[in-house]
Amino acid sequence: MSAPRADDRIRVALLIGTLEIGGAERQLVRLANGLDRSRFRPAVITCFGAGTLAGDLRSDVEHRVLRLPALRDASAAERPVVSARIALALARELRSLRPDVLHAYLPTTYVLGALAARLARVPVTIAGRRGLHSYRRLPAGGRSLARLANRQIAVHICNSEAVRAHALADEPDLAPARVVVVHSGIDAAELAPVAVPPSWRRPAALLGAMVANFHEYKGHRLLLDALAEVAGMTPLRLVCLGSGSEELLIQTLIRERRLEDTVVLAGARPDADRLIGNFDFSLLASSQEGFPNALLEAMAAGVPVIGPRVGGVPELVRDGVDGLLFKPGSAADLARCILTLADDAALRERLGREARRHVQAEFSTAAMVSGTEAIYAQAVESRHAAA
Repeated sequence: MSAPRADDRIRVALLIGTLEIGGAERQLVRLANGLDRSRFRPAVITCFGAGTLAGDLRSDVEHRVLRLPALRDASAAERPVVSARIALALARELRSLRPDVLHAYLPTTYVLGALAARLARVPVTIAGRRGLHSYRRLPAGGRSLARLANRQIAVHICNSEAVRAHALADEPDLAPARVVVVHSGIDAAELAPVAVPPSWRRPAALLGAMVANFHEYKGHRLLLDALAEVAGMTPLRLVCLGSGSEELLIQTLIRERRLEDTVVLAGARPDADRLIGNFDFSLLASSQEGFPNALLEAMAAGVPVIGPRVGGVPELVRDGVDGLLFKPGSAADLARCILTLADDAALRERLGREARRHVQAEFSTAAMVSGTEAIYAQAVESRHAAA
């Protein structure tokens, strides 16, 4: 029998792959830092190394860094063995930490984390769903593991109504009462401004930003199509902040379309959220989004945004009120939005002002943290009542 604990706070283990730069990672850090220390004791486990954002964790957040083999690097034949190694290693960490709650972010970690939590007898497992993912997209073995994990997961926290609706429609084993929404949060006070490098600017040109890693669904190719349409119509400089597998392709396309003076590839920046306030506008060109942190951060900084009508974007951006929305996949409609902002400084000022007001009222870090705390407390209470 385990010895009784002197500390009666709810112990929460937050699990993610790494704390490299990304929307889910930033939200996890904000949650870990913001949890009420009189009621909760947070720890963070990263499976595949530490990550750039690890330095943003408060000093009283225990951070356990594992260096497990990445599942994406394994062949199809190797994945069952690698998955088992990850789950067993996580189970060992969880037995050591003895959390009351495991809150795992993103599919790989919430599936394997749920299986590890079962082995380690963690009372409550929570999945953090941040995008339009489903076990139906996984290979057969992965789908089986995900269905098994769903039996262990007490609550699925989605970051938008769109993510919740997608999960319920695509995974019939999920009970609607166990799938809830807590929108991502941010506070403008977190965004202490940092000046952009002078090389990013172009005389008399509007300065725009796209904060997105270079993955196909993020729409960098669509962005270039739109910029090619507006070339010569307005002076413009668009800075892309991020990294990823398509970066070399995008570099090639920029040269082919002679957009070198228009597009700056600035790489991944851990201070992107604090740079964003320097821009005249920010945009995303994605084909899918759960609830984009990049637009949330821009709006909190009072920057007008352009986004696609996909996923949870319309839950954040009200077209014509605090941003502009365009038809998904339409370079022409994205170009229209860019020109609309470029031609109207008063509109940019009004949209930015309303964006900041909207985020402060509806999507604060405090609201995100308190909503998550309530779920933790209720899940633990329900578990104790059933014991």
